[in-house]
Amino acid sequence: MISEKREAAPLQVTASSIRPVSANARKGNTPDPARQAQTRDALSLAAFFPQYLRYCAAYNSPGTLANKDSYVKRLTAYFGRKPLTAITRKSITHYIQTRSIISSNVTINRELSCLRHVFNYAITIGQVETNPVGGVRFLPERKTPLKIPSQREVDAYLAHCNKHDPLLYDISVIAINTGLRRGDVLKIQGDDIDIERRQLLVSVSKTRAELYIPLNAPAFAVLKRRKLYAAALVTFLNSIEKKTTLATDAGGYIFPGRHVLDGGGRAANLADFGKRYKTACSKAAFRWAFRFFRHFFASEILNAGANVRTAQVLLGHSRVTTTERYLAVKNRQTREAVNALPWASDPPPARRRRRPPAKRNASRNYPRPDRPRANKSA
Repeated sequence: MISEKREAAPLQVTASSIRPVSANARKGNTPDPARQAQTRDALSLAAFFPQYLRYCAAYNSPGTLANKDSYVKRLTAYFGRKPLTAITRKSITHYIQTRSIISSNVTINRELSCLRHVFNYAITIGQVETNPVGGVRFLPERKTPLKIPSQREVDAYLAHCNKHDPLLYDISVIAINTGLRRGDVLKIQGDDIDIERRQLLVSVSKTRAELYIPLNAPAFAVLKRRKLYAAALVTFLNSIEKKTTLATDAGGYIFPGRHVLDGGGRAANLADFGKRYKTACSKAAFRWAFRFFRHFFASEILNAGANVRTAQVLLGHSRVTTTERYLAVKNRQTREAVNALPWASDPPPARRRRRPPAKRNASRNYPRPDRPRANKSA
């Protein structure tokens, strides 16, 4: 028997049919527009934030994710359970005025950027139709030029570490000569070092990009010695039958953590390194944070004649505008350009005029009126 096809009855959306249609929507069938509108209007900013943070976890580094988490907490404290569709430019402007009493303009702008990204993601998944942050004017920020340590300060710091803390000396030498961040230096493994080509493979934790950095003589000497140390440590751990997650033969972290003998193959802890660095800085009278070694590297390669594109590749910046910040510290080139003006040359040193000889007192050749002149012939 051939069954006859029957035309499907038109779907009528009523109050009693909302729940069954929503259940079908979860199974992959056509969603109910009325149910979607009701859910969209009731979704608050606080309820939407967990979904947004899960989305950011797939694209952002742990440090960026932690910053966004702090921004989300501040935004939640103000907007609370306010629906997404109820947040307007007026409410955002009032938020800026309230936050400006206790926070700086930079902090408020970062929070507004996070809120703008939240609404952009909400528009992508169909929760809202417009972004209210788009028409809000951000607060002005004071752009101060980057400050870097001087060559004399860096040399004094390295001399102190070379004498009292060789491990910190090796870490600092690598950071100064490669421009790597602290976390990227501590996560270098022996397999990342290419001895023949004298280059280093770095997986940047912030941008999740891989870079090949050429090594100069100081950095190559430290990394070569540390690679041999990592290989010897792996051999020793294998000989005493320790369960470790270190790589075999030439692998392993060149700066292992404290618990490596207990079977832990992790890199050095950032907290332990921070205490060690703070102690060395206080003894060496070095007032700069570790991140300024990256600024020092960037400014020195630009002063040496490298272009901005080369500096961008070495630093691993995704945008050249980030690298252009280091152009403001090119003191050598700016000083030479100003002194190159034809009227700005230093004048020759003035010749020192000779002091004229003192005149003899003419009164000695003539007698006083009240005294007769003595006769020498008598």
